[in-house]
Amino acid sequence: MYATASIVVEHSVSECARALNQSPEHWFPRLVSKIGNRSDHQLAAVGFKVSGLPVRKHVQVSLGVPITTGDWIAVPISWRPTFPASLFPVFDGRLKLVPHAEGHTRLTVSGTYEPPFDSLGRTEISSP
Repeated sequence: MYATASIVVEHSVSECARALNQSPEHWFPRLVSKIGNRSDHQLAAVGFKVSGLPVRKHVQVSLGVPITTGDWIAVPISWRPTFPASLFPVFDGRLKLVPHAEGHTRLTVSGTYEPPFDSLGRTEISSP
C-alpha cells in the first residue's frame, strides 16, 4: 500500500537542510536510541490507536544519505518492526523537502508499507 503525509514548516529549505546535517536526534521525532555502532540504524517509537487506546512499538529505522536535486532534498527512510514483527507494518519511503513559499518548506513523507494482519491491517490503516 502507498501512504503520504505533508506539512508546511516555517523554515526555508536551506534551514531544513542544515538541520538534516545534524544527527537525526535533532530532527526525527520519537527517535530513542542507536543500534550498536551503526549510525544509520536507530530505534523509534511509532504507533496507532485502537478504540482510543494508544498502541506503541519500537521499530528499527534506517536513514539514507540526503539527495539534493536543485532546491529539493530527499532522504531515503525505512523501518522494520522489532519483535514481534507481525504487529506493525514494514515501511520503505522517503522524506522530501521542497520550497513552498518565502521562508517555508513543504515536508512530505511518502512510501509503501506492508500492513500487519494482511486485509485487517489494510482496513484499520485506511480508515478515516
